Formats: sequence, structure tokens, C-alpha cells
Amino acid sequence: YEMSEMSLLMEQMYVDNQRLKERIKKGDTIGKFPNHFMKIHQAVMTDPAENDAFFKEQAERFIKAQQLIYEDPKNAKKHFNDGVDACLSCHEVKCGGPIPRIKKLYIQ
Repeated sequence: YEMSEMSLLMEQMYVDNQRLKERIKKGDTIGKFPNHFMKIHQAVMTDPAENDAFFKEQAERFIKAQQLIYEDPKNAKKHFNDGVDACLSCHEVKCGGPIPRIKKLYIQ
């Protein structure tokens, strides 16, 4: 099995968000928005038909929430959890496999 560009990108975003979650919880500096997240708009999916209007809308919602973490660090926890919500709302429709892992990202 060879992972698609999108799968590889999502794995990287997951790792990045695990690290970001720990920084937010500790009150550390947030850093800069990871520009490679923007590849979500053009990364090749396993099934290109999945890159439809619904996916594009959810991807945009995810990116906006992620950017807000860096633009409004006082509310980083809320924006971070909004980003996790965006992941879940897409994965509930598109590809359910990662849902248990994604839920672990929430900051309580």
C-alpha cells in the first residue's frame, strides 16, 4: 500500500497538531502557521472523485480554524478544537478510519 499525497499530508498535519496541542496546553508560544497545510487544496487523493465541493468546504473550514490559532492565540484552545471539529465533520462523511485518532486531539 502506498499512501496518497493527501494521506501523507494528513499524517503530517496530525503530528503537527499533536505538538501544537501540547504547546497550547502548556501555554507555550504558538509559533507560525505551517504553510504546508495549504497543500490540502491540491494534494492528490487516493480517489480523486473525493475532492468534491463538500471536501473543499471542509478543508477551507479547517484552514480558517488553524489560521485563527496563530492570529488569535488568546483563544487558541477554542480555535484548535474548531479545527478538530472540521476534521471530524469531513471524516464522518469521507473516510471514517481516522476518527478515533482525530478525537484524541481535542483539548479538554
